[in-house]
Amino acid sequence: MLRFNLQNAQMRWPGTTRQIRRWDARGVFDNGPEHTSQSTSLTLEQCRLYSTAGELLANIKVANFTRPVLTGHVQGRTELQTLATVVVPDLWHARSGQAALNIDLNGPLPEIPERAARRASYRSTLPRWPCGAPSLSKMPPLPYPAARLT
Repeated sequence: MLRFNLQNAQMRWPGTTRQIRRWDARGVFDNGPEHTSQSTSLTLEQCRLYSTAGELLANIKVANFTRPVLTGHVQGRTELQTLATVVVPDLWHARSGQAALNIDLNGPLPEIPERAARRASYRSTLPRWPCGAPSLSKMPPLPYPAARLT
């Protein structure tokens, strides 16, 4: 289990002007008792984002990283162009305007074809074990939670 607390963090996307100018977040990352993606959860007990596109306040839990299930609440305001790009990039386009958000989340994250294709291509690029080596799925779980921070 990893508890974290970000204060005044910033994030910039390479090659774009998109950025989060202030990000405050407190939460817990837990890979669960089985130490698998199915038992893994991420809880954002408090998350505040401030960007040029708007401001959001969220309390969210993502459970089961294999078939993600979201529960929580998001409130704030954002530009319609940003909302369209994030929510339905190929179906909805907006020229200008703002949206006030007050959203309750409770259910599985829908399968996004692009994400499924990326996952499939990632799996095909994983190195193969030499003949006779055990597969990762048959290895016993670690006796402690594993976390990699960069």
